[in-house]
Amino acid sequence: MLYSVEERESTMNFITKAPVMLRGGDYNPDQWLDRPDILEADIRMMKKAGMNSVTLGVFAWAAYEPREGEYNFTWLREIMDRLYDQGIYTELATPTGAKPNWLARKYPEVLRVQSNGVRDHQGMRHNHCLTSPIYRQKVEELLNHMIDAVGDHPGLILWHISNELGGECYCPAVPRALPRLAERKVSYH
Repeated sequence: MLYSVEERESTMNFITKAPVMLRGGDYNPDQWLDRPDILEADIRMMKKAGMNSVTLGVFAWAAYEPREGEYNFTWLREIMDRLYDQGIYTELATPTGAKPNWLARKYPEVLRVQSNGVRDHQGMRHNHCLTSPIYRQKVEELLNHMIDAVGDHPGLILWHISNELGGECYCPAVPRALPRLAERKVSYH
């Protein structure tokens, strides 16, 4: 369903100027950045389907940071621009569901350890240890660069934190982290 500008504006949140009702889904254009024809066809189909939002970047860490410390968000901003020009807003995911190969190779301690003591291999989703100091540092560095690169984009309407819950880690970092977590005061008021 296509909406006129007037219809679109009447369904906008008056503070964020974003649609009140989001219609969309995950979109992973980092898989075919060398194919602008596919990107354009995708946007046409999104418009035809009445989509007004997409979640970008769920598994894009390797595209954002192909080598340690080398960041590239140019393609992301360009895609966000194209989408926004067509009235499609971005829900930007933190790409922590799939870490890049270089991270696991250089820092194998970021890989999750199973209850039998066996460390997971790279290539599975969400096989990182959330308490790994190196993993947490690398995520923080990446997210700071993401915020600097696209945090001010007018089409960015929300941040999608991680991809899904699940998985336990039995590495030595976990018991060391538990006392720090227990010391935190949580208030629900």
